[in-house]
Amino acid sequence: MQDVYFISGLGADWRLFQYLDLTDIRPHFVRWITPLKNESWENYAQRLLAQIPSPNPILIGMSMGGMMAIEISKLIPTRQVILISSAKTRREIPPYFRLLRIFRGHEWCSYRLLTWLGLQIGGWLFGATGKVEKQLLKEIIHDTDETFFRWAWHRVASWQNTFVNDHTRHLHGNRDHMLPIRYVKPDYVIDGGTHLMVLSKAEEITAIIQKILSDTP
Repeated sequence: MQDVYFISGLGADWRLFQYLDLTDIRPHFVRWITPLKNESWENYAQRLLAQIPSPNPILIGMSMGGMMAIEISKLIPTRQVILISSAKTRREIPPYFRLLRIFRGHEWCSYRLLTWLGLQIGGWLFGATGKVEKQLLKEIIHDTDETFFRWAWHRVASWQNTFVNDHTRHLHGNRDHMLPIRYVKPDYVIDGGTHLMVLSKAEEITAIIQKILSDTP
């Protein structure tokens, strides 16, 4: 049975993967930890390695978790890296994310305001349509640590990665509003898939993951 390490999106946890069929693998859910002041992607990824003891691990990352999986794959050998609703390089980050580097609203706005904005536009941005998705998104927004939130948004906006190894596979939805598909070049396009398609399209995504893993040496 294969050990597979899952890394969730910004501020989220194992709940994002709860509808995937994981019966044929041994899943491990990497937990986000509190970042150090001005901590780099590289240093943060290095600290997460304590949760990934397996040699040549298989990593599955959703959204920011996919970006972190890329960073981890630059530090250690990996058998497979699977991205869901994510980006592989800086070229796949939408240009308007650069505005966060200029105006830094995620740094000076009150966290109460940022939380309110997340609740107001989060449904559209993440593509949460069903009752379960909306409730989970609401819980994630309320549960996200302020220090981590501010650090994570700045890291995403300033991500400069250009490296992608040859065993990275990318699943992306054609209705993703957070990371629109016109900016990314995925290996698998999920029709009707939103940023939270790991929930709404779990059966289809499970089948693709199983196929990728069955072909992984």
